[in-house]
Amino acid sequence: MMLILAILAVLSIHDVRKFIKAKESFRVIATYTFIAVLSLILGFLISIGKRPSSPAEWIQKILQAIGVIK
Repeated sequence: MMLILAILAVLSIHDVRKFIKAKESFRVIATYTFIAVLSLILGFLISIGKRPSSPAEWIQKILQAIGVIK
C-alpha cells in the first residue's frame, strides 16, 4: 500500500511540475489535485471493502439535520 502511495505521489508531483512549467492557471492545478485525491480516497475505500456513501444519502442526511425531513 505504501509503495502505491509513493508511486502516486511521485507521478502527481511530476504532473504538477508540468502544469507549473506550462503556466496553467491555479484552477487547473486545484481541479487536478481534487480529482487525484478523490480518486485515491475512493480507491482506498473500495480496497478495504467499504462502500462510499452516495450523494443522495448525503442530501438526505443534510435535510434531516436541517429538519426538513424527519
